[in-house]
Amino acid sequence: MAQDGCDEEWRMQYDALDNLRVLNKHNPSELQLAHFTRFISDQVDNLRSNNSRNALTLVYEIFSRPGVKQQMMALFVNDILPVVLNKTASEKSFISSVAKRAVSSAAEAIPKHVTCNVLLSGVDSKNISLAEFSIHSIWVLVQKTDI
Repeated sequence: MAQDGCDEEWRMQYDALDNLRVLNKHNPSELQLAHFTRFISDQVDNLRSNNSRNALTLVYEIFSRPGVKQQMMALFVNDILPVVLNKTASEKSFISSVAKRAVSSAAEAIPKHVTCNVLLSGVDSKNISLAEFSIHSIWVLVQKTDI
């Protein structure tokens, strides 16, 4: 019986993420990210892979949305991007690939210094995949910067 309760809770969290994805797609001005940052962050780190992937996809879609307000994203990114960055080293490729896309879209959408600060936290990681991805992402940001 306890298993059924967990499954129902995970299902409700998954459905909530779907609703946020729909809101982001069809009415993004109504999506109050400040209210959902903790929930999204928790879902990115969820043990249930489907929830984690759905949350990572939401993060990717938020950063990929045209006309993203950089000030709002800069606040959102400080709480979300470190968790997403950690998922780039996931052993599950379907998780790590979405996480990498989300980090890349964030780098395009928000001020470079904000993204760089988060990426620098991954450079000295003991996880070589995370450190390598962080270094490569910083290199890409530098290459795209007009000097």
